[in-house]
Amino acid sequence: MRGDHPADTHDRPVYLEAGVLHYGVANMPGAVSRHQHLRPDQCHSPLRRQLADEGFAACQQHPDLRQGVNVHAGAITHPAVAWALVVPAAIAL
Repeated sequence: MRGDHPADTHDRPVYLEAGVLHYGVANMPGAVSRHQHLRPDQCHSPLRRQLADEGFAACQQHPDLRQGVNVHAGAITHPAVAWALVVPAAIAL
């Protein structure tokens, strides 16, 4: 969202600028504040349990967890993060 463009609401969620359609509703999870933490918590709970039970070894054994590792032992391990920072990625876990 542009710094000088006011945050829009659900009544007017998009604006056109330079031929690009932008979605500009601020704080989407806050629209339903009581429930904003429940769904992510329910989705991430099994992953947190695996990490708690197995430690870092869980990332090596489970591809879904491994994909979420951006940095390990001081090296950038996720290719997209390395690309964004214009640095080489470490060898895969």
